[in-house]
Amino acid sequence: MVRDTFLLAGAKGLYFMKHFSVIFFILFLTNLSFAKMDLPELEAKMWNYILHQQVDDNHVVRTEGGWPTYSRFRYSNIQSRESNSFVTSQLLVALGPFGKKYHFLNFEGVANRANLFLKKYVEDARKTAEPEGTIAYWPLLQTSSGKWIRSFSTKFPYNRLKTFNVPNDLDASANYFMWVHLNREDESYLHSFVKAVGDYLDKDREVLHPNDKRWKSAHSGAFLTWVDDDKVINPKTRIYKGINDVDCVVNLNILTALLTYKNSYGEIPLKSEFGLKASCKLMNETIFSRNAGICGVWYDRPSQFYTAYSKAYEAQGDFSCLEDSVEAAREDILKRAKDTLKIMGKGRYTEIAEYISVIKKLISPSDRTPSESQLLLKLEKKLKEGIISQGEVAFVKSTDSLFMTSLGLITVDWYSQEFSTAIALEALLLD
Repeated sequence: MVRDTFLLAGAKGLYFMKHFSVIFFILFLTNLSFAKMDLPELEAKMWNYILHQQVDDNHVVRTEGGWPTYSRFRYSNIQSRESNSFVTSQLLVALGPFGKKYHFLNFEGVANRANLFLKKYVEDARKTAEPEGTIAYWPLLQTSSGKWIRSFSTKFPYNRLKTFNVPNDLDASANYFMWVHLNREDESYLHSFVKAVGDYLDKDREVLHPNDKRWKSAHSGAFLTWVDDDKVINPKTRIYKGINDVDCVVNLNILTALLTYKNSYGEIPLKSEFGLKASCKLMNETIFSRNAGICGVWYDRPSQFYTAYSKAYEAQGDFSCLEDSVEAAREDILKRAKDTLKIMGKGRYTEIAEYISVIKKLISPSDRTPSESQLLLKLEKKLKEGIISQGEVAFVKSTDSLFMTSLGLITVDWYSQEFSTAIALEALLLD
């Protein structure tokens, strides 16, 4: 009896140990699959630079938690350090997806501080009753006279120039949409955004922006840039020169947000759906007509167009939108990337990084031809030549524009080494 009991207990013990080992092994493999890899040495230094450049004070108004940007009058040494929502949201969106695969030192802390920075832009919109689901490029600041403006400064002469009191814009709003979606918080903003964009379409307009005539027909139905009415409707409009514009990169960023929403939450309002279809049609036509270099009002590089295009293409999911133009896009991208390698005397490293990312996103590793793979290697080699490594940090000393605008005979553009470094880091980490 005792012997039988002992044998039974031993059998149960072996059974338990056997199954426990299987369960433990499964758990081990599961944990292993979620284990994050360390960043390669150069890429770790690039992140370290971005990490330590995040602003931790308000030396410049409303900067804490963001990254600095510089505006400059082209062909002069006049520039100004500023802060805006664009660089912070774009930087986070570029690097956020890699957080699941790689170990970014203190990424959570960086993201939390950036969130606090960006949420102030949402609060700004509420303070002045801007449409929900939209934010501005610059923060809401109060001048010495008590006037509230959206600008990078309240000092002379900017409080005298109406150009620098901007309305909310759908480009900054779409970029913030993508970060909110990626970060899984404040879903009310997402719902508000997809409703708001439908109110700003290129339809039934009395006057067109001069740039529109270069690349599109009137009343395209695509999305406008500014969250305000044209001067013919609202004499007090804050839009520069009083005419809203249709910018192709802005449209692609809006498409990315709307397609992401459709795949995550379902249908969007009818007016926004109309704009989505019209914008898709216009973007396909833009590629077929080879107008990627002239369709931007605020962006001056075809690589910026294709960077936004690749994001929208990735966001399609079950809703085919840009499939018709992707082959033509790939052909144009490869040609432009090769041409850029030939004219690298100006140090266009952000542009090189953009083409690397675009090619990797639109042509999967298994589909790349030997010549395409060789082109990527050349582009990456050229990009790394422009990365400056100093001790524990590395950065791209690039002054390629984030975007630009013409103010009469003066051209103003904006750049950020932190942004350029983030774009380069994304390019190197993509497969």
